[in-house]
Amino acid sequence: MSADSFKVFIGLRFDIDFTNEDEMEKIENETDSRIELAKKANLEYFTGGRDEEDDHLFIGKVIDNFGWEYNAHKQMDLTEMSEVYKNVSEKISGVGFKEAPRIHFQFFGDQ
Repeated sequence: MSADSFKVFIGLRFDIDFTNEDEMEKIENETDSRIELAKKANLEYFTGGRDEEDDHLFIGKVIDNFGWEYNAHKQMDLTEMSEVYKNVSEKISGVGFKEAPRIHFQFFGDQ
C-alpha cells in the first residue's frame, strides 16, 4: 500500500469512464488512441486519481512526484518550466491533439 501523493505535470488530462469496459480495456492494453498518440510523440502517460471513480488519463511530462514516499520539494526556474512546456506543447500539437497543455497538480489518494 502506498501513501497519499501528488504529481506535478505538464500536459493533458482526460476523464476516464470507469464504467465503460471498452475504454478501460483499451487503456489497460495501451491501445487507446490517445495513448498511441502519446507513444508516437514520445510523451509520458499514466492513469490515476483520488479513487477509482475519479480516474484520469494523463499525457505529457511529469515534473515530479510529491508525498511521504516521494519528494518533498523541487525547484525549477521559469526558464526551465517554459522549456518543458514548449517541448510538450510542440509534441502534443505535432501528433494532432487540439488541446493546449496545462500545468496540473494532481492529488492521488492512498490506493
